[in-house]
This record gives sequence, structure tokens and C-alpha cells, in this order.
Amino acid sequence: MSPLNEKLPPYHVPVMTPGSGGTYIDVQVVPKARRPGVLGIHGDRLKIAVTEAAERGRANEATVEVVADLLNLKHGDVSLVAGTRSRQKRLFVRGMSSDEASRLVMAAVDRAG
Repeated sequence: MSPLNEKLPPYHVPVMTPGSGGTYIDVQVVPKARRPGVLGIHGDRLKIAVTEAAERGRANEATVEVVADLLNLKHGDVSLVAGTRSRQKRLFVRGMSSDEASRLVMAAVDRAG
């Protein structure tokens, strides 16, 4: 089968931008969810659920923890760089290439169904 005839997956990799010393990942956060974790892809963003409410930065901290756990990193290697008061956020993952982050994220999306 030629590459042009292969079936494409029903999703695409969320926006991951290589940065100096790491990767930026754009996420869409769902606060006050029943369980934390990856929900799938929302447009060009990774959709993340957190159990905390969006009050006093608790959902922001939980988002960082979920992404760090997903990427098998220490929580200190993931930081929120934009979107502190929005459900749309940008995280910076220190020390990980966008290819490696994409591989781990898409594996989590596949598991999420």
C-alpha cells in the first residue's frame, strides 16, 4: 500500500513547539473532573482533566502534575508559561524533545480511547 492510500489516524499531534532546552505543549484543561488524566485532543491542544477547581492556582498546579506524570518527568521539569487564568494553557517541558513528547502524548491519547 502506498503512503498516500494509508488511513490517517482520527487525530493529529497537538501543537508542540520546540524551544530552547525543551518543548512547549498547548493544552485545554477541564477542571473539577471526576478523574485526572488525558482526555484526548481538542483542536490543536492536548485535553487534560484535573480534579481541582480553577481557584487560587490549584488547577494550574494539577495540570503541571498530570503532564509531568504523563511524560515521566519530575514536576519541576514542567512549567506553566501562559494561560494562568484560562482553560487554554501553554506548558514548557524542560529537557525533552518535541518528538519524544509527541510519542508519549499520543500513546496516552490512544489509551484514553
